[in-house]
Amino acid sequence: AGKGSAEDQYEFGLLHYGGAEGVKRNLPTAAEWIKKAAMQGCAAAQAFLGDMHSRGDGVERDMEQAVVWWRKAASQDPGNDEDKRTIVIARSNLAKAYDTGGEGAHACTPFRSTLRATVVSTFFPLHAIMPTIPHMRSHPQDSRKTVI
Repeated sequence: AGKGSAEDQYEFGLLHYGGAEGVKRNLPTAAEWIKKAAMQGCAAAQAFLGDMHSRGDGVERDMEQAVVWWRKAASQDPGNDEDKRTIVIARSNLAKAYDTGGEGAHACTPFRSTLRATVVSTFFPLHAIMPTIPHMRSHPQDSRKTVI
């Protein structure tokens, strides 16, 4: 972890967060290592650091910082299924922050308009599923039968 690998730093932070494998639980130390990984662009670390800020786990509770880190994670391009899950969770957390109108919600405003389209296109590409839905083949112009 000390050599700079973001993934190693994130995993080391998680060990301190959960107190696993003989490592004593230490939330401030966990936050320190997870932040190092997040600053290097690790989406999982960014999303988790946002969660930590939203709850005040090892850091001061700060919804504006939570939104900052969730936005960084949400803006990543998913490289694998684990990244996709992490990014969707970060996007979901942003949407919740916006919908509740709480602290940090103003930072979500530019993100709101693209959230739904991004999540749908990431996991439900319409061009791939439309031919499998019978009413979509026979009535593509009928908006009453469109399911999204």
